[in-house]
Amino acid sequence: IPFTLLYNYLSSILRAVGDSRTPFFFLAFSATLNIGLDFFCILVLRWGCAGAAAATIASQAISGFLCLFLIIRKFRFLLPGKDDLTINRIRTMDLLGMGIPMGLQMSLIAIGMLVMQSANNSLGTHYTTAFTSAIKIKQLMMCPFDAIGAGVSTFMAQNVGAGQSKRLMSGFRSGLLLAVCYGIAAGLIMIFLGKRFSMLFISAAKDSILSDSALYLRRMGYLFPVVPLVIIPRMSIQGLGYSKRALLGGVIEMIARCTVVFTLVPIFQYDAITWADQSAWVTASFYLIPMFFTCLKKKQKEIGQGRAA
Repeated sequence: IPFTLLYNYLSSILRAVGDSRTPFFFLAFSATLNIGLDFFCILVLRWGCAGAAAATIASQAISGFLCLFLIIRKFRFLLPGKDDLTINRIRTMDLLGMGIPMGLQMSLIAIGMLVMQSANNSLGTHYTTAFTSAIKIKQLMMCPFDAIGAGVSTFMAQNVGAGQSKRLMSGFRSGLLLAVCYGIAAGLIMIFLGKRFSMLFISAAKDSILSDSALYLRRMGYLFPVVPLVIIPRMSIQGLGYSKRALLGGVIEMIARCTVVFTLVPIFQYDAITWADQSAWVTASFYLIPMFFTCLKKKQKEIGQGRAA
């Protein structure tokens, strides 16, 4: 955990100053190294589970220290000085004000997913296997959304800091367009190739389980282009500095999933499970999209007043 924190902290700093490629290359190198160290520690040294853990720790540490080395060599102005050794109460409270709501938001979304998975597990081993394999594929497909959202959030924060209010909307529009295009492509893949992807985790002999896994992915694919209408506004709101307002989006997602679980799963069972995520996305988007424009107008007004002063 300390080395993961080190990498995440330093890579976020590098992205904030405009260098997002180098941390990515470090992470890719670390992931490749992790695979190599897994083989070495498990097959050669015969360390078993301890070897897998050691390989992960070593690769994460290397990625973190590579980011630190880059900062020392290329961004020396980021290194702390004597004045930075004392805690700045105002900045600390600002960071907590942004960080805590973001953490709570992800926790609330995770709680909704846990409730949903618990309800699905009660339906039996058949549906548990189908759901688990589909969720793994869904998580893989969601990664580009998270990456685009992080980029939009960084773009927003950078332009707020630079006082470039006119660029905020263009950044949002570009990020949303890119994410929607990906959502359409990924949705089509899930609709037509969901069963083949499920075969990565389920034996081809278990056709009924494969069909139910593919059903979950197919129905998710129908509304996958809606996901950007949740992630991009939410990350944009955070980038504008209104994390508390973005938090309510996570609350709405959790409530939507729990509502489906407690009211529809007892009646429609697995059919209801396959629509739970989509209900959360659609419901949250009705709040997040108007809230983004409200926050955008407020921030543009603040920037304009700052220039006038």
